Amino acid sequence: MPLISSKEVGLSFGIELEIIVCHKQETTGFDDGRTHVSKEEEAVMPPALETPFPQYRTEWFGGDDNTHEWLYEEIGKIITTIPGAKFRDGREGSISIGPGPDLFPSVYLMDGTAWEAKPDVSVNDNRVHAAPGFVATGVEIVSPALWDCPEAHRHVHEVITALSSVLRWRVNPKTGFHVHVGAGAREVVDFRSGRLEWKLNKFDFQPLQRAAALIWAADHFLSYAHPPERQLNLYALSISVASQLALGEEGLRFAIPEYPDESDIEWHQIAERFPNLTLPPRPPFNPDAPSSKLRSELHPESLLPSVRPTQIPEHAEQRFRPYMPGLFAAHDLEKFQSKLKHGGITMEKGIAYIMRPESRHKIARLLSRTNNESNRLNYNFINYTDDDYKGFQTIEFREATGTLDPTTIAAWSSVTLALFRFATVADDAHFWHVIWNLIDSHKLGLLGEPHSYDMISLMIDVGAAAEAAFFERSLREMGDKHWFTSTTNTRTVSAHSSLDGSP
Repeated sequence: MPLISSKEVGLSFGIELEIIVCHKQETTGFDDGRTHVSKEEEAVMPPALETPFPQYRTEWFGGDDNTHEWLYEEIGKIITTIPGAKFRDGREGSISIGPGPDLFPSVYLMDGTAWEAKPDVSVNDNRVHAAPGFVATGVEIVSPALWDCPEAHRHVHEVITALSSVLRWRVNPKTGFHVHVGAGAREVVDFRSGRLEWKLNKFDFQPLQRAAALIWAADHFLSYAHPPERQLNLYALSISVASQLALGEEGLRFAIPEYPDESDIEWHQIAERFPNLTLPPRPPFNPDAPSSKLRSELHPESLLPSVRPTQIPEHAEQRFRPYMPGLFAAHDLEKFQSKLKHGGITMEKGIAYIMRPESRHKIARLLSRTNNESNRLNYNFINYTDDDYKGFQTIEFREATGTLDPTTIAAWSSVTLALFRFATVADDAHFWHVIWNLIDSHKLGLLGEPHSYDMISLMIDVGAAAEAAFFERSLREMGDKHWFTSTTNTRTVSAHSSLDGSP
C-alpha cells in the first residue's frame, strides 16, 4: 500500500509527559535508604536546580512556598530556547515565544496553542530523591496541538532534548506518557466578525469506526510496547478487560447500578443481538503485505506474544509494589480479570459489534467504562461518548509509561498516528487483511500455539516500519531499560528514518 503523507490525511497530535523533577530546597527530609535511583545514571545527569528563596515564598496557595511557579518558569525558559516554541504561563495565561519564525499554522495546529507545565501530585515520589536538601516535584508537561508532520515530531524531539540537558528529572511506575490523536483543524469564517479562524475537526464516522475496530483487535499485541505492570494502573486499564464491550452482558449485571440510565438499557438491548453479528470474510492472501517480508528480516527466531500476560513477572511486581495503594488495580492480573466477570466477548465478536453502530458516540461508549467515565482506559474515547461534546476532539493513548527518551516519544507517537492513518486511507482488502491476521494470531496465542503475526508485524503493515524496527531492536537489546532509561541513552534512531539507516 503506498504511503500517504500525514499532512494530507489531516491528522494532529499532542503529548502529555508526567515527570519528577529533583531540585534543591531547604527541607527537613532525610535519606531513608529506599532510593530507586541508579548512582551511575545520577552521575551523568545535570546538577539539580536550586529554588531561589525567599522570592518564591508567596501568599499564593494559602501562604505555602510556591516552588511550582518557579519550576514552571524554568521549564518555560528552557522550552523557549527552541526556535518557534511557545510556552503558556499557567498563572497569567501569557505566552512566551522562542526565536525564529512562527510555527503556526505549519506545525502548531492553533494560534493560541502552546507548551504548558502543570502540577501533578499523583506522580510525586520522594523515595526517588529523599536526600536532605532535595525535593522531588511531580510535573505534567503538555505539548501544543501539532500537525502530524516531520517538522512537528522534530520539534517535540528538540524540546525534550533541551529539557533533558537542564533538568534532573526521573520517571517511575506512576508516571505516564499520553498521546492525543486528533483529526486536525480547518479554517472557517466567524459569522459574527467575518474573520477566518481555525476550528478543531472531529473524526468522521468511518475513520473512527475503523480505528476503534483496529485498536480493539490490536490491544493485546500493542501491550508489549509497554511495561507489563502498566496494564494494572487504574487509569490505563485495558479496553479488552474493563470496557463496556469487554464486560458484555454478564459484565453489566455485575457493574450495573440500582437505577440504570438510558445507556445501560441501550446496552442490554444491544447485547441480546450479539449472536447474530458477523464480520466480512477474510480477503484473499495479499502477497504485497509489507510485514510478510520485513518481519522475518527483523527477527526471524521468535515473535512477540499475541495475548496479554496473565501474570506479572516478579521483577515488574517489585517495581510497582511500593506504588500499589490508590494506583494499581491488583498485583495478580489473573484474579483481577476474573473479578471483572468477562462477558465472553471474543476479539472477533467485539469487532463485529464495533462495525454495527451508526454513530460515533455509540462506538465510543462501547470502548469506555460503564458509569465511571472518570477512570479512563488505555485507549480513551471519552471525548466522543457525547456526540454534542464541543471540547477536545481527540482519542487518547494512555498505556505508555513515562519516559525521558525523545526517540521513544517520537516512535510511540508515530505508531498511534499510523493506526489512525491506516484506518483512514487503507482500502477494504488491506484493512480486513490486518484485522484477520490479528484475530487469527490472537486465537492461536490463547491456545498456546505458534503464531505468525505480532506487534512488529502490525506496525509494519500500518505504515510504521521504521518505528517497528526501533521497538524490535530496543526491546530485545535493552529489555526493561527500554522503558526506564535515563539521559545516558544516546540512541539516534529517528522515528522517520528508514529500516536500512538511509536518509
